[in-house]
This record gives sequence, structure tokens and C-alpha cells, in this order.
Amino acid sequence: PSDGDIIVPVGTTIVLGTTSVDIEDPDNFVIEEWEIDKMLDECIKMVPMIEDMRMQRNFASIRPLYRPPAGGEEEEGTTGIDISRAFYVLDHEALDSVGGFVTITGGKLTTSRLMAEKTVDVVCAKMGIDAPCRTHLEPLPTA
Repeated sequence: PSDGDIIVPVGTTIVLGTTSVDIEDPDNFVIEEWEIDKMLDECIKMVPMIEDMRMQRNFASIRPLYRPPAGGEEEEGTTGIDISRAFYVLDHEALDSVGGFVTITGGKLTTSRLMAEKTVDVVCAKMGIDAPCRTHLEPLPTA
């Protein structure tokens, strides 16, 4: 477990995560058995009752990490674990004069709602839409 998102109760289901692993090819990756074992071992230490629960499934995704340029040069020898776990909304019109193009990068499952809100805020501002964000008022689906 890392990055502060260890256990998230969802109804009667618990989601455990995450690991941080650098990968070579984002088109070809699998959840390694040691990652599952590590998450279970660490989470059982914090919440012993989950040891007797049945694992229903596992899932994985690749989270792009972004390092904002510091003076235009990236530090050599840095790895994914060294890069901030923050998310970034990039307005390409301001960055490189490409209008109508906004990128969201970084973040993680536990920040996805906030990421969506901030991205939509940027897009709405560019489109001249002045309406309050409602994502925090809408319940998440349970099934």
C-alpha cells in the first residue's frame, strides 16, 4: 500500500491498493502475485478482520505520472516513485499555443472525482460557461 489510499469501503466490498511499480510497456502489463500478497499482508496488519474475507477480483491500471518542467530540464536518474502523486490539468493553449486541447494527467482512483471537477472547470471557463460544479453533490453508483 502507498500514497494514502489503502482501504476504501464500498458497500460490503473493500478495495485495497495501491502499489507503485515502474513498467516498461504500458500496453503489456499484469498484476504480479507479489503485489497482491504485499497489499493483503500490509492491509491485514491494519484491519485484521479482512484476512478471513474472500477475494472477488483484482484490477490494475497504469497511472501516468507527470513532472512539471523545472527550468525546462528533468532531473536525471529519477523514477516514477520520485514524481509527485499530484494531478495536473494542462491547458495546451497556454502551454504551447494549441487551442481546444486540455490534458488531465497523474492522480489516482481516490482523486478521480476531484480530477474530473478541476478538468471540467478549466473546459467550462474556456467555453464561457459559468455554472457551479455539482459532482460533489451527486452520489456515486453502488452497483
